[in-house]
Order: sequence, then C-alpha cells, then structure tokens
Amino acid sequence: IGLATMRRDGFAHLTRKVPDSPAHFVSAHFQTTAAARMFLNAEGVSAAEPLSVELLDDSARPLPAFSGANAARIVKAGTRREIKWPQPLPPGRKLAVRVTFPPTGNAKVYAIYIVGSAE
Repeated sequence: IGLATMRRDGFAHLTRKVPDSPAHFVSAHFQTTAAARMFLNAEGVSAAEPLSVELLDDSARPLPAFSGANAARIVKAGTRREIKWPQPLPPGRKLAVRVTFPPTGNAKVYAIYIVGSAE
C-alpha cells in the first residue's frame, strides 16, 4: 500500500508566456468582508524576484493604499502564503487582484484564494 500526496492546487499554474518580458494577470471580482484574508500558492519567487499583488476597484483602477509602493510582495515560495498589505482588506467592497510577475525568473502562481469572504 502506498500514499501519494500533492500540494494544494498543484495541477496547473500561471506564468509569463514570453521569458523576461512584462507579465501580469487580473482575477475576477470578489466581495470582501471584515474578516477576509487572502492567500496565494506560488513557486519561483524570492526577495530578489517577488510577485507584486495589487487590489483593483470594480472599474479596474488600482486602490492607492493597496498598489504601487503599497502593493503586497510575495518573496517566499510555498502554499498558503498570506498576501499582506500595509492595512487590512477593505470590507464590503467589490475588488479584483492584479498579480505582476518579476521582470526575470520563472515565477509560477498556482492559486489565489480568500478565506472569510462573502464569495
């Protein structure tokens, strides 16, 4: 008898199509609650090659408190990496996430998920 184990959501991933070129993706919109927390599963990231994660409003405009210099940075590969901004997710908002890949490297995103959200 044997047991095979796999990491969560490890069947497919998003990555840049053309090596060493700008790349990002945008999620579908979701509704936040006061208790919402966001997580990401990724590999191929580091402090030198982080993923940048920004929040967008329902018109796809970056929220200043969650984008640019305030964007979350994912600097360590793994599952269930919490995405942390300088402040908590704003409750009761319809938002989307934009993940920008580092300029070089082979970062892969397997999943983004929200815990404690309305949707």
